[in-house]
Amino acid sequence: MTNVILCTGRLADIPYHFAKIEKDIYSVEELCYVLMQNAFLMDTDSFELLLAEWLKKECALAKLSEQLADMIRRRCSAEAIVSMILRYVNYCPEEEIKETEEILRNNSGLNLYEKKLTRANYLMENLRYAQAFEEFDEVLAMLPLAETELKAQILHNKGVMYANLFVFEEAAELFDQAYQLSENRMTFQCALAARRMSMTDEEYVDYIAMLPGAYNDSLLLEQRMNDATKLYELSADRHRLHTISVYKAESNMQEYYERTKELTEEIRDRYRDTFASEASLYVETDEDKDKE
Repeated sequence: MTNVILCTGRLADIPYHFAKIEKDIYSVEELCYVLMQNAFLMDTDSFELLLAEWLKKECALAKLSEQLADMIRRRCSAEAIVSMILRYVNYCPEEEIKETEEILRNNSGLNLYEKKLTRANYLMENLRYAQAFEEFDEVLAMLPLAETELKAQILHNKGVMYANLFVFEEAAELFDQAYQLSENRMTFQCALAARRMSMTDEEYVDYIAMLPGAYNDSLLLEQRMNDATKLYELSADRHRLHTISVYKAESNMQEYYERTKELTEEIRDRYRDTFASEASLYVETDEDKDKE
């Protein structure tokens, strides 16, 4: 068994409703998880004295309750409050606490749109696309019609994720929508690249011929694709695939199957690391119950 977290205090009979994210929580470990996952949204007003009372009454954590109540009354920053809770519970390694502190520090003073957009961008950069899509869609639903620049940015980023997932037709549509709002030339070039990857050579040439002002951008795109092809030819991945193909051509099937299996397992592991759900197993001990 891996990822086991020893519980502090006890499970609550009555959950605490964390209004900031509309979620019920039943333990201080679940509170820590929620705080870390939603650090982008937290501010001083996220914490109420009711939370401190709940920790004392439902989780039997009188000391933590007292510290939290004091910090709330003194209007301490969300960064200070969250880091205190995480360290008290010993929920995660110090480097993860520092990362959470940095997120809270960087998002201090941002409005709700900016906070959610920052979280979505963070999820996208860390290849957690399913969650990033949800965050981007939530922001789009909240944005006023006048926020065209922000909307264009979101549509562009969604296009990037679809392109990374090889869903090029959907990516091209999103880049087109973003370009109509922003007239950003880089977004236009991304739309061309997505079309280039989703069409046959003949279809793409016909498409460019009918698209006003696209000639110079298409030349630039072809140069970039040629450069990318040259880099791939020199890459370790290309070398490994070439070696595997040689084994097959020489009828060395044992090596062929072993290398193919090895490569497939590596790709599978990378996929799992990227998209695996984040779940924790909680084990409560008598010693932990008596911490207070």
